[in-house]
Amino acid sequence: MQGNVLRAELGGVPCLVYLPPQYASGQERYPVVYAADGRMLETGLAEIIELLEPGFAAGSCRPFILVSPLDERRDDDYTPWPAPPLSKNGRPFGGRADACLARLTELIKPAVDRAYRTLSGPADTALAGYSLGGLFAVYAVYRTGVFGLFAGISGSLWYDGFAAYALEHAPASAAARVYLSLGKAESRRATPRMKCVEQAAEQVFASLRRELKSTAQTVLRRVPGDHFYEIPERYRLALTWLFGGEIEERK
Repeated sequence: MQGNVLRAELGGVPCLVYLPPQYASGQERYPVVYAADGRMLETGLAEIIELLEPGFAAGSCRPFILVSPLDERRDDDYTPWPAPPLSKNGRPFGGRADACLARLTELIKPAVDRAYRTLSGPADTALAGYSLGGLFAVYAVYRTGVFGLFAGISGSLWYDGFAAYALEHAPASAAARVYLSLGKAESRRATPRMKCVEQAAEQVFASLRRELKSTAQTVLRRVPGDHFYEIPERYRLALTWLFGGEIEERK
């Protein structure tokens, strides 16, 4: 990894921050990816960035700053409304996504824009997440125009009532670009409540294609494996699509 990863308190929230290779030596401003799942990225970010940086150098993916809050409580912060637990001994889902989104847009993002050389408009501001974090990113499509780019990477779109919500609501901005991905084996290996994930993803995707200005603004990409297969590569595919367009398959 040629860029730098550091920790910073932004808007009163501890965050993981990645700065691209040329950041320290230039005056250029950069787009920003706000990534959910900060605790996961503490151990996985380096591998994701190592897959992306060759694209930065080749010009196939715009370099970006990445910011990931480290205070999340996934089952609460990334779910749009309360729901029962997945298992008998599990915790119920708290449904606090709106509060989490407000913290991100009203506290963290303004602090990031003050602290770093950012391109702060929606067209240069992405929200990405994996699993429940991916659900959170897709929910945000309908809740805010602060972000213009979204990646729901193996998003938990099976979540109770979410597909129906997406069908009944329009994106906050018709100019949004939305990347969805799903492992080809996810629905086959899922628990009973999660088995609708493929159907839900297809419904959300179809709805977005109807609502957005252009069908080219959204994609549903089916990738190999189940929910936990090659997570860094799934991030690479998502962020390359958002900041480059054409995706080269890794050999």
